[in-house]
Amino acid sequence: MTSSINQTIAGRFGRRATDYDKYAGLQERVARALQAHLPDRPTEKVLEFGCGTGFLTGHLFERFEDAEFLITDLSEHMLEICRSKFPGQKNTTFRILDGEYPDLMSHHDLIVSSMTLQWFSDPVKALLRQKNFLREDGRLCYATLGPQGLQEWRNVLENEGFPSGLVQVPSLPGIFHEEFIPVTYENGLDFLRQIKAIGADSPREGYSAMSPVQLKQALEIFDSRSDGTVTWHIVYGQLEL
Repeated sequence: MTSSINQTIAGRFGRRATDYDKYAGLQERVARALQAHLPDRPTEKVLEFGCGTGFLTGHLFERFEDAEFLITDLSEHMLEICRSKFPGQKNTTFRILDGEYPDLMSHHDLIVSSMTLQWFSDPVKALLRQKNFLREDGRLCYATLGPQGLQEWRNVLENEGFPSGLVQVPSLPGIFHEEFIPVTYENGLDFLRQIKAIGADSPREGYSAMSPVQLKQALEIFDSRSDGTVTWHIVYGQLEL
């Protein structure tokens, strides 16, 4: 089963897949950090949800070179770019799959996802579903947006009473580490454009868009109060069967 909302989000990312790597420096950094937290133990079967263009995938191939891999994403275009980066990769299956409602029969020693959970309608239930595909003693490791992220932009919208389409991430199980990463953009408009450039501009469900006047005012206020820095809150979690 795949929800229409998830299909819409996948479509947005798919349309930006070709230029994704150019603007997704933060996502690459998070994937690198997540792989450093992965367990050092014998791993026969690895499943990745939401591979995107392969930032984490490459680390998985290096860390677990003798494993069998199932690499998945709901966006066909993202999946194809990921596949093209690793021609001839042995013991690997690439598959279109919705990580929130995975239709699988197999079980795995390690399940991973990086910067994917925040797009699910219910990330907590999604994690519990994903956990069902672990083998005994298996581990599920993830990195995703935390609830305190993008506070500089959130503050402007909240203080002015403007509607916010930013995703709202609930408290997630298994969090063991978090970090706050400041990223400096040219200005508020550049921040929004870069978010759109990678397809990450899907608003939360029920969002009523700001009017052009409100958006202009919000950008002017943001620019007057900051140097263009927006702080990303990233959380890292791990679950075991």
